Parts: sequence; C-alpha cells; structure tokens
Amino acid sequence: QLIAPEAHAGRITCPILFLSATNDSHGKMDLSFRTLDLAPSLMRRQLFSANYDHHVEPAEASSLPLWMETHLLGKRPAWPAAPAVEVVGPGIPQVRVIPADPDSVTQVDLYYCLNNDWPMSRFWRLVPSMRRQGIAFVAEAPCLAADDVLYLFANVTDKAGVRQSSRLVTQPLKNLTGIRPTLRREPLIDAMETNTAWNWVPAYTDPSRADPFFQPWSGPDKERGFTLDQRTFPYDKPMVFYFGTRKIGDPQYRGSGDMALLIDLFAPQLPSQLTVRLRHRKPGGTESEYSVQPGLPPVGTPGTPAWQTLRLERRQFRSALGEILPTWDHVEYFILHGTSPVKKPPIFRQLRWES
Repeated sequence: QLIAPEAHAGRITCPILFLSATNDSHGKMDLSFRTLDLAPSLMRRQLFSANYDHHVEPAEASSLPLWMETHLLGKRPAWPAAPAVEVVGPGIPQVRVIPADPDSVTQVDLYYCLNNDWPMSRFWRLVPSMRRQGIAFVAEAPCLAADDVLYLFANVTDKAGVRQSSRLVTQPLKNLTGIRPTLRREPLIDAMETNTAWNWVPAYTDPSRADPFFQPWSGPDKERGFTLDQRTFPYDKPMVFYFGTRKIGDPQYRGSGDMALLIDLFAPQLPSQLTVRLRHRKPGGTESEYSVQPGLPPVGTPGTPAWQTLRLERRQFRSALGEILPTWDHVEYFILHGTSPVKKPPIFRQLRWES
C-alpha cells in the first residue's frame, strides 16, 4: 500500500489535475481513470501529452499554473467541465468531441489509436482537422477493418488558455452498425516532413520547462523536414540525438515477412555515430530492445549524392544477449540514437518498408 496510488485515492478530497503522458510506463493511461474514480474529490480533471513517456509538453504544461491560480489562489473563474467524446456510425467512424462551452473553444486536438490495448506502445494518430457541428466538433477516424478497436481522447483549449483532456474512450467498431473501412496498408511509414509523429525518447519530466526538441528544416531543393532545435542543442558543439516514433507499430504501417527497413540521410550532415533501436513486444508480453550500428558512408566523399539510403534487414538487429530480432510484426518503436558533428544537426527522411 505504500507504493500503490489506488490505496490512497479514497482519501483525496482536494481538486485533482492528473497531468501525464499517454505512454507513461509509471502511470498507465487506462488505469489512471480507475484511480481517479476512487477519489471523493468533486473536482477531478486529466491532461495528457500524446506519444510521450513521463514527459509533459509545453502545450499541456501551461495549464498547470492556471489550475493553481484557480484552485489554490482563487484568482480565476471556475474550471470548465471536461470534454466528452463519442463515436458513431455508419460509414467511416465519426467522432464527436463535445466541450462544456463550445463557443469558448479555440483548439480541439483529437487523437486515436488502432487495436492496441497496451498503453505504453500506442501510436496516437492526430486527426488533421475538426469541424464545428452544433455543440460538437466532429471528424472522421478511418479504420482498417470493421472489427477494429479504437482508443480515443481529445485535448481541448479555450480562450482563457485552459487545456484539458477528455476521458479515454474505447470503442469496438463491431458494436456499431455499417462501419466502412477505408485505410490500406502503406509501405511509407513516415515522410518525416514534420516531427508530428516523433518524440524525444529520454524527455525531461519537469512541466515548468519549455525546451523544444525539434525545429523545421528546408533543403536546397525545397525538401521539408525537421532537425534538432538549436535553442536546446547548440550547434557549436557535437549534438547527441535520441528520438523515435511508435508509428511503426500502427497496424497500417507494420512490417512483415522478409521486408527491409529503409531511411534516407542528408549526406552533407551525416552523423558521426548512429545506432538504430527497435522495441519489440509480442501481445501479452513485455518489450525487448534490438539494435544495430549501420555503416555510414565516409563524410565528404566526392560524388556522394545529397541523400544516402540506409537499408536495414531484420537479421541485423540484435538484443543485448545477441539474439536476432524474431519478426517485424510486433515492432512497436523505431529509435534513432547517435551523435552529430559541430554545425551538422541530423536530417532524416522517408522511413519506409521495402518488399
């Protein structure tokens, strides 16, 4: 009982803001609602940063001082009710986000995940746009199959700057009539034109910090991408990078069989060291990590194309015990870890499968 939060929840009567990350291994997202529901407090809210582990992004962290001003100092109006989320059919699953005061809303971010009941390895898809429809904000959540299970939540921001999350909704699509799957499996996992699908792996835990990890990049031929933010990673000394994506574990983008994994590197800014890490988990099991240190072309080689392609095969990835990665099917995390030379932050693009 000394380390079980649920053992003490029944004694908490003060206002509670549960501020966390969707993939936090120290406080599983799904179980957090069970604990919150045990508390007799009449003011319970939650706020999650998507796709991070044990880290709160500045967009969510900015609500913490507002919460304290409201409930500790009494300087602000009453905190709004949390938004609700519902899924309806027929056709492409439609998601309705219903805030307490729709007219005060400035931003609605809807996230959903396909068929993954393990909170720490979910890839949260950000729905690109929402439209106002009466008291709700509405968007489609495309699926691969009519029996998919959707996991969903929404972050809603109002004019006062208050940002909060809905509760997690789990919706088996077999319980809705007339669902029409529209997604198809894709070899391109991520074009890497933005960092939307990527997160810093060992991200800081202090919600009062606002150090950015990534900044946009544009190439000589108008390529779009992202690299390390020079405010956090000064370019006048070597830079360590450690970022990844769980998009590789999304059912639409999973690998299988004898596929190879490809990614392009910008040759003028090659890393001095690179390790590619994969985390693999069979259903019902725990994660295991496999890695490889691929060979990189010599820096400054005459005639080198602007983009170099790394081709990675499954048997190249080994665990700390030397075991070969058993399958692509249950890879849930792709991580790039390395060091870049002075004034040459890393640029990658086009993470994809080759049949």
